[in-house]
Amino acid sequence: MDDDEAKRRHRQDPVTVQFEPAELMALYSFLALGAHFAAIISAEHSPLSPDELRSHIVNIGEVASSTLMDKIMGAVAAVRDRKRLREQLPPSPEVDKV
Repeated sequence: MDDDEAKRRHRQDPVTVQFEPAELMALYSFLALGAHFAAIISAEHSPLSPDELRSHIVNIGEVASSTLMDKIMGAVAAVRDRKRLREQLPPSPEVDKV
């Protein structure tokens, strides 16, 4: 397998996910809380105030975080299925190069 064929086989088409504004807020809250806890664990100062932490925790508890997780899991499943299908395809025939 040459480099061009290897690149073609490993190239992935993008998966697009459409998020609602509330789902984006939930995603931001997940990321913000993750950064906060990473800072605490590594003995760094978290830039989030107690009020900001409470706000992010409330955002995660809302229904939007549930639909956000469903969309993310669907996107991951689509990528995984696409990879499985590509692995099952026979290799492309060699074309004579001029």
